[in-house]
Amino acid sequence: MKIVVLGGLVAGLLDIVDAFLFWSWKADVPPMRIGQSIAGGWMGEAAYRGGWGTFALGMVSHFGIAVAMALIFFAVAKLVPLIARHAVVLGAVYGVALYAVMTYVVVPMSIATVGQTPRYPPNIDVVFLNALFCHVVLVGMVIGVFTKRAVKA
Repeated sequence: MKIVVLGGLVAGLLDIVDAFLFWSWKADVPPMRIGQSIAGGWMGEAAYRGGWGTFALGMVSHFGIAVAMALIFFAVAKLVPLIARHAVVLGAVYGVALYAVMTYVVVPMSIATVGQTPRYPPNIDVVFLNALFCHVVLVGMVIGVFTKRAVKA
């Protein structure tokens, strides 16, 4: 189980580092604002006025979600041996599903985006491609690698 939690933490770290670098490059957004935008799911616009406290809330939320994603994939892989045998490839598929769930269910249900709806189908642009890459490779496949190791242990 520890290896699965570690996998979630590694996936979360890779994802957040990508977010920090990508949004700094794309729109000059500082890392503090990224963390606060995650906290915005709980607090709405007030998160942007909360300084380091709301940044920390965003980081705890981000890593908590990443660990939960890893634990869910591991639990299903334990029940379905086919997933355990092909955990990395199916981790990529899981990443696509995670992108869809986060984009079209979780974020819209939060108070971070009150009055906004995600575009479907999405614009095929650098923002979409980066988000898909992160969810497929940095999150889904990484979770798959750690799950495969955990199932063998």
